[in-house]
Amino acid sequence: MPRLTALLLLAGCATYDTTLGAQKGDDTAPAEDDCTASTWYADADGDGWGGPTSLESCEAPDSSGWVQQPGDCDDADAAVSPDGSELCNTVDDDHNGIVDDDAADQGTWFVDGDGDGFGAADSPRSACEQPAGTVEDATDCDDGAADVNPDGIEVCNGVDDDCNGEIDDGATDPSRWYADTDGDGHGDPDVSVESCDAPSGYVSLDDDCDDGDGSTWESCDDPTSGTGTCSGVLSTYDSGTATSPELHIVGVYEPNRRGTSITVNVDRAAPVKLVLSSYEPTTWIVNPAAGTTITDIVLNGYNASTVTGAGSATVTDLTLPSRYWSACAYGWPSTTGGCDTPGLVAGAEAWAGVPLKGFVGCYAGSAFDIR
Repeated sequence: MPRLTALLLLAGCATYDTTLGAQKGDDTAPAEDDCTASTWYADADGDGWGGPTSLESCEAPDSSGWVQQPGDCDDADAAVSPDGSELCNTVDDDHNGIVDDDAADQGTWFVDGDGDGFGAADSPRSACEQPAGTVEDATDCDDGAADVNPDGIEVCNGVDDDCNGEIDDGATDPSRWYADTDGDGHGDPDVSVESCDAPSGYVSLDDDCDDGDGSTWESCDDPTSGTGTCSGVLSTYDSGTATSPELHIVGVYEPNRRGTSITVNVDRAAPVKLVLSSYEPTTWIVNPAAGTTITDIVLNGYNASTVTGAGSATVTDLTLPSRYWSACAYGWPSTTGGCDTPGLVAGAEAWAGVPLKGFVGCYAGSAFDIR
């Protein structure tokens, strides 16, 4: 029977004297060299690698489970050997002296430099346990800015805040831009778009009262002709601001041919706050169309005036010195001869609490239409 480690198997390995050609002490046996013994290792787990138990024998041991390849540090686990695949199990599966190195089932993690919960795709880290400062996600397009990630809110800043590959798309803070058809730098308040940057042909100002005439915009320093009849040169101004209620102003210096009355026809869908301004004494005759509501009327001027047809409107009389907003206002934007149309507009807007919708007037007025 073979002996364990460090013992030679002597059975069957007799000594021969090759010179004499006969076994010493046996004249009939043929001469033979001594055998060369090999080391065999017990392979208890059958993985082809032997453990620490070994023996030496000229021939393979009769029993199975012996191999000539040593190196198994855990002969009770067939998965553990120099041929083993390293896994995340705190075991040195491949016998290289390092536990869980380059494990086949280790995870991939990504550095999250800005702490927003999203990692950078160009910073992978492989490990069995999640390294500090890393995450599983790799979709951060700027790992140096915590506000920039797939959950980011897109704003107008020239940055792809939500990492969708598009800059400023669907931004939450767009600006409104107004069509400037006539190229005067002032836009049409009724034609606008929202975007981060101004589209071609759009501007930030919404104060053009005629976007088809490059010489005229919100200030309307060169008024166009409007509705109304008058013996003098008619001056009109429309702020272009649509609001409800509406503020309208009629301004004259004196009644036509120094008469005593001026007729104002009003036909508007929105409630109207009406300012009637005359320097000379005047009787204002107000004719509201069916469906028109005049909520307030102000009489403004240096001399006393009266109004008829006011209906249920509240009438405020400012026709005394030191009370009027402007002594007279018959031209836009005239400030000559003691008249101050911009001053009258400012006072009226402050009183009404709404911006001016329309101004119409002339030096010697007789009748006006507000439609």
